Amino acid sequence: MSSVALKGYVNEYLPKIQEALKKVLNEVKLRYRIVEELYNHVEEFIFRGGKRLRPISLVAAYYSVGGSEVDDLYRVATCVELLHNASLIHDDIIDRDTIRRGGPTFHVKYAMIFRDRYGARDYNHMGLSFGIIGGDLLIALGMYAITSSKFRDDQKARALESYMRAFKCIVEGECLDITYPYVHDVSEEDYYRMVDLKTGALFVESLTIGAILGDATERQITALRRYGTYAARAFQIHDDVLGIFGEEEEVGKPIGSDIREGRKNLLIIKALELFDERERAKLLKALGNPQLTKEDVLEIRDLMKERGVLDYALGKEREYVGKAIESLTLADPPLRSREVEFFKELARYFIERRK
Repeated sequence: MSSVALKGYVNEYLPKIQEALKKVLNEVKLRYRIVEELYNHVEEFIFRGGKRLRPISLVAAYYSVGGSEVDDLYRVATCVELLHNASLIHDDIIDRDTIRRGGPTFHVKYAMIFRDRYGARDYNHMGLSFGIIGGDLLIALGMYAITSSKFRDDQKARALESYMRAFKCIVEGECLDITYPYVHDVSEEDYYRMVDLKTGALFVESLTIGAILGDATERQITALRRYGTYAARAFQIHDDVLGIFGEEEEVGKPIGSDIREGRKNLLIIKALELFDERERAKLLKALGNPQLTKEDVLEIRDLMKERGVLDYALGKEREYVGKAIESLTLADPPLRSREVEFFKELARYFIERRK
């Protein structure tokens, strides 16, 4: 993060988010043997890393609409981080991933516990079971973070509705994401529908919850939701670009992993449209092939550059950043200038990051 406004905002509010996360996790911890250990592993997973941009954006939305300093703001802000981490734990099971933030994924860690401590023959199944349980626990804790706060009951009810909407959308988006590799005619519109659900919804509802707690007007909420939708699209397109064109050391996974997994991201969809018959056949053969070599990926990557696929994706992410920033001007009354600057820099950061 190079922007002074963005860095300053994160540095100011990140410690408060971290403190609130620890507080929420420890308030409800059942101190009974195996269950207490589950809480400890969940906490370790959350504090391995993560930029906390969703809860910080919730805080920014709150202050942008005129909210005043209240300690319980940071408590509620943890709800979106808890839900995000729940989705990561469940995602890692679905994607069969073994590494997350420099350590074993949650289900793999529990599989090792059941193998090494208990000598369980079905240790992989037990790992998956605890992955499901761990994610479910975090979803419940996110609801607790809202309902246990001291905000007005009407605000908590609306915030909880927003939280549940995000949860529902994540599930729907995941449903599309894991099915699209088997669908031949995935369009760009289909792709954006999936992105808006799986990636965008939690960011949009983070902003919405903050605005609700700050007693925002409907026009302020609408502006923030539009901003969130467009910024999240830019974020995901850039993720797709990094997945094929990024450096392995920075991205943290082999280049072309989306191709090997058969993911229908924006670059793949556009390549299938712009490639000639021979090139299209080559790409279709590569999609979903886990044995694809680095040389094969590099050849497809070069074709994407030659046919304008990369330029198209980069153009779309810039377009959505522009739309996101423009959306902020629609708020009435206008949003506070400090937070507007934060949101502008955040959207730009989404497409400038290298991992």
